[in-house]
Amino acid sequence: MLIITDAAKSHIAEELGEPTEGESPVVRLVADADGFSLEIDTPGEGDQTHEHEGRPILVVAPDVAEQVDGMVLDAEETEEGTVLTLGEPEDEDEDEEPEGG
Repeated sequence: MLIITDAAKSHIAEELGEPTEGESPVVRLVADADGFSLEIDTPGEGDQTHEHEGRPILVVAPDVAEQVDGMVLDAEETEEGTVLTLGEPEDEDEDEEPEGG
């Protein structure tokens, strides 16, 4: 399953604005020629749904969910503002030297 950080969830929710009556729009993670992108959409049948404070904010179709399984969607502050990044999870033990060696 895609891992979404609290920072990313908060950023997406903020960008979507306040929910309205009925079905509110969500962000959809889609595969494209450049890798992945985000689009405003509505939830579909079979979508993997991610929520923030009980509100659906991000959906991923089953075929895309397979491609991003175990990856992390995070929000990072840059000079241009907040950007969402998609990557492999950071392994904190990665930089440690093996014992005995």
